[in-house]
This record gives sequence, C-alpha cells and structure tokens, in this order.
Amino acid sequence: MKKLVFVLSVFFAAATSQAQIVNLSGENNVLYGTSAVTDEELDLGWDVICNASAATDIKCNATVIQMVAGAKFQYCWGLACSPWISANNNLPEIVTMAPQESNSSFHIKYRHYGNAGQSIVRFCWFDANNPSDVFCYDMNFCVDAVGGCVVSVQEVTMEASIAQISPNPANDMTSIAFQFNARPNNAQLSIYNMVGKLVDTYSINQRSGQVRVNTSEMESGIYFCTLTYGGKKYETKRLVINH
Repeated sequence: MKKLVFVLSVFFAAATSQAQIVNLSGENNVLYGTSAVTDEELDLGWDVICNASAATDIKCNATVIQMVAGAKFQYCWGLACSPWISANNNLPEIVTMAPQESNSSFHIKYRHYGNAGQSIVRFCWFDANNPSDVFCYDMNFCVDAVGGCVVSVQEVTMEASIAQISPNPANDMTSIAFQFNARPNNAQLSIYNMVGKLVDTYSINQRSGQVRVNTSEMESGIYFCTLTYGGKKYETKRLVINH
C-alpha cells in the first residue's frame, strides 16, 4: 500500500448537533434503577476525546431537561465535581486537551431516594475560548417510570462527499479532498481501475481533509475513487492519470 499523507482541515460550525468539538467513547444514554432501593446510586463514566485540530481548553456544563422531585445528581470533569444538585450547573474546571487526546475524568452519579420517574440531564462540552464550539449529549435516569422511559437518541444521518480531485488529470501526485458531516470511524477511500480491480484503499478517521495519493507508479488511464463508510458507498469520482 502506498504511503498515505493526510492534510487535515477540521472546521467547526456554530453551536449545533453537528459542531462536534469532542467525541465520546463508551457512552450510554440511559441508566435504570428501582425505587425499592432508596439508597441506590446510579453511576457511569466514559471517555471524552478531543476532536479539535489544535490544543483546546474544554469546559463542561449540565442543563436539567427534567428532574424527578427529590432526586439529585452529581457530575465530574477534570479535577472538579459539582455538588449534589437538581438544577443547572457550570463547572469552572478547564481541561486542556490535545487533538485526539482521550480524557476519562467525566463521571455522573444519580440518587433518586426512592422517587420513581425519569430525569434527563444534558451535558455539554465546549471551547472555553469559543463557546459556540459545543457538543451535547442527553443522559436519562429511569427509575420505575410508569410506561417506561421515553429515551430519544438523536441519530445523525451520515453524509459524505469527495469535494475535489486535484490535479486531475494527474501525473506523479494528486490530492483527493473529502468531507463528512460527522466524524467517521474508519471510513475508506478506495481506488479502482477501469475493470473494477481494487488498486488501493486508504483509511479515513476525520470529518474533512485531503488524501494525497502517489500516482507515479500507477499506469496511465482512468480510475474511480469511491468513498465508503459502514458498508455504504457515498460518492464515486473519476481520476485520470496521464504520465
């Protein structure tokens, strides 16, 4: 396989569900409990991975969407933990993270004190120097909820495209620019020749950037570049090599 060089260019939009300053690993959006155990404490933690292109000061806050009367929660980020609360909270803690660095300090605890029902708390991570760069995740605590918990996880419909191939026709080298609307996990850019034979495959783990392809050892002719993720083909564009 030829040497692959990524020229990464990650752009964050305004504060929307797509403005993903971090990624989560090991997350779970619902914890279940029983009101029969009045001293029960539900707890969970997961890894937070920096998705910025440079070292970033990241803060975390909590917004209560709904809270069962009498219940309280606590959350931690970095070295700081909130008190046991039932209202919104903004931790002052700033965690400076390098690109793709993983931080395992985030942790949630929930006490219902025998009170049944569903509580929902929204946790948001944001750039301390640019709060419009934000990613939020809703956490549900379900304790003997009548009819069960109403749990909604927003699923991002993945969209992807090959923005440009330049130069095209190519001689010794070409750059293939790609764009995903959310960060993929091991997407692929595959190059096929005219008869459908796979020439090379490159792994992609960024929302946007460029794959530089050494075409000097490829025969002159027409090739097809295909962007694939999760078994789905998103776009194919033609590449002409002319030595």
